[in-house]
Amino acid sequence: MSSEIKKIYNLLFSVGFSSIGFIAAITVTALAVREVTTNPYLVGIPNALGVGGGVCGNSDF
Repeated sequence: MSSEIKKIYNLLFSVGFSSIGFIAAITVTALAVREVTTNPYLVGIPNALGVGGGVCGNSDF
């Protein structure tokens, strides 16, 4: 029983850290684009491309 609880905790920690990394990547990307370009409408393009790539990678084409 103890090893099952450790597996669950490890799974929860890994999901938590991956979520933190994903949120940090989105934030850093938006800030970097904001510094590079003066057009505020271009800030979301790198994140949209990342989401589109994830959709293509997880779909059954």
